[in-house]
Amino acid sequence: MSNCPIVTAGSCTGDIYRVTGGTVPTSPWAPNLALTTAGSGTLTFSDASHGVFDFTLNGVAGSKTIERQQFSSGTAAQAVDYTDLWWNANESGWGVALTQDVGMIFAAWYTYDASGNPVWYVASSCPTVRQRLHRRCLQSDRRYRADLAVGAESGAHHGR
Repeated sequence: MSNCPIVTAGSCTGDIYRVTGGTVPTSPWAPNLALTTAGSGTLTFSDASHGVFDFTLNGVAGSKTIERQQFSSGTAAQAVDYTDLWWNANESGWGVALTQDVGMIFAAWYTYDASGNPVWYVASSCPTVRQRLHRRCLQSDRRYRADLAVGAESGAHHGR
């Protein structure tokens, strides 16, 4: 839901899209993106850590209880928090969603396979060391697929 305006406290509603036609990460970016509306969703939060995701996807309604994922412990705040959606404006259609908790990062890389179908890779328990994280990526079916490196040298943030 790329456009989910918060209209009432703790709630937003927006369209859900299906995107196909991207380029596999190991090839030069040459997208033929197709964007279609697949449904809509509403996020409603009961507090800062709990909520409900109500949705209609391809004509089927559903609801999922959601909560904030705690994957690290400790209280020492990092000098920089990299939590955000990261992308390359010249290659719109893929990106990396980073969530940082103390000195640990969870990365979800959304990109495309060789046929242009969307695919997700994840890297969990990535410790931040000298403004850089490095961890093996798992495809959403838990198979090792690639290495993910995200760094802050010269302001560049990239997947490889």
